[in-house]
Amino acid sequence: AEDVVAATALDELVDLVEQTDVARRSIGVAHLGPSEQERGAVQKRRSLYFSADIKAGETLTPDNVRSIRPGLGLPPKHYEALLGRIAAADIERGTPTSWDLVHED
Repeated sequence: AEDVVAATALDELVDLVEQTDVARRSIGVAHLGPSEQERGAVQKRRSLYFSADIKAGETLTPDNVRSIRPGLGLPPKHYEALLGRIAAADIERGTPTSWDLVHED
């Protein structure tokens, strides 16, 4: 009887290891950012650009930030977060937005 219990426990352990391996492989590898197939499409997306010349120390407003193509600037979801921030340097009209060009007041 003890042999049957030990054999069953061993079979269950082997099954557990196999199932764990299957689950681990099914998860795959995490990849952040656009996939290879999406890289070309990123250029066609909208993003935020500085729409006027801005002097260092000037506040960002709807008059000097807008959402246009191509997608080289920050995503439009950051529009509200950019408004009210201060330009960290002089910025030319048409420059894609980036966090290193602005700072909080």
